Amino acid sequence: MTNKAVLLIVFNRIEESLSVIQKIKEANITSLYIASDGPREYVENEGEIVKEIRETLINFVDWNCEIKTLFHNKNLGCKNAVTMAIDWFFSNEEEGIIIEDDCVPNPDFFKYASCLLDKYRDNEKIWHIGGFNPIKKINNQETSYFFSNYPLVWGWATWRSRWKKYNKNIENFSYLDRSISKNLNFARRDVIYWEKIFKDVFSNKIDTWDYQWVYCVWIHSGLSIIPNKNLITNIGFNEKASHTKNPNSKLNKMQSNSFNFPITFNEEVIVNNFYDEKLKKLIFKNPNIFIKFIYSIYKIIKNDY
Repeated sequence: MTNKAVLLIVFNRIEESLSVIQKIKEANITSLYIASDGPREYVENEGEIVKEIRETLINFVDWNCEIKTLFHNKNLGCKNAVTMAIDWFFSNEEEGIIIEDDCVPNPDFFKYASCLLDKYRDNEKIWHIGGFNPIKKINNQETSYFFSNYPLVWGWATWRSRWKKYNKNIENFSYLDRSISKNLNFARRDVIYWEKIFKDVFSNKIDTWDYQWVYCVWIHSGLSIIPNKNLITNIGFNEKASHTKNPNSKLNKMQSNSFNFPITFNEEVIVNNFYDEKLKKLIFKNPNIFIKFIYSIYKIIKNDY
């Protein structure tokens, strides 16, 4: 059992939501927050689907668990709905665990996250505790987890004190600061890649909330914790997803594992660059040939970078 509160964010996927709440039950979570965005007016029957999911989840909780809900009548969209849900969660909790309806956790994830919330509560270097690890082989790892520059949000935890620095509109964004890029060990192509993402977020071309969290962690020189074993399976790669639509993705339904307790703590807070480079190649890459052209122009214009 974990004594940490859990926020479950759902929308219109009933089977996925039930898979997640089943794991929450197995972990015997005693404080559960459920947030649900409202239906889109232009999607037929979505109102009935959203209503059914809400009722089904509430009725599913048949163990000793306090439930709080945030149910919107109108659709706010991914950025606003998720941001509001996490704001609401941390208006009630000092720290906690956040999971979305397509991220099925191994029940051990909750105990793992709870232990590390306690361990790093007062360590301002640590901003994010992740449960997802898509890299199977990590070199020279004798502890239960390691540190990364990348806050992956498929099952994660943090503290109110960190989240309050979050800005969903990244209103202070112009370009990545050189010191930040250097700290992240970025090549020029990485700078171009992330600047485009942040510009698209800033200009509302992307309806999301998670890139803003990445930006927030980076500008505060925060680090993330990654478990040695993957603890989350994403089952949401389908047509209903907002962003993960490709069912052929290598990340789709990646197997999760049990975690070995007790946790072997890592007392040396140093980024695992081997992992970050592997992760960058697996997830944070742009196959578009246009980026190569932009990169060549970028080298000419800013050859002193």
